[in-house]
Amino acid sequence: MGGVKINELREYIISTYGYSPEEVTIVSGIMGVPISFLDKYCPEQFEIIGITKTWYGLASKIYPEQIQIDARGTKQRVTKLNDGPAIKIDNEEEYQTYYQIGDDKYIQTYARILIRHKR
Repeated sequence: MGGVKINELREYIISTYGYSPEEVTIVSGIMGVPISFLDKYCPEQFEIIGITKTWYGLASKIYPEQIQIDARGTKQRVTKLNDGPAIKIDNEEEYQTYYQIGDDKYIQTYARILIRHKR
């Protein structure tokens, strides 16, 4: 796989390991893959960079306190969006639990293993 482009590598991981396109993301040459990738991990091919669930000071954004709203409508003040990746959403009705900051609504994503292809 020497010299392969990152998008080709993403497609290779999706097709070879059976993930959906939404499960494999790429940012700056680093791919976020589901934790189940560890069962298929090949250390000769990929370097594990880290995990997205805890940032250890590397977060690109710090969120202020949020209101967590669960499926029953229970509200609670939290700072959970700072624990890992978050996605801004338009329709909170699709989600069991979401977080609100002002008029903006977010969900937390599942943890991803961050890997980089060894060239």
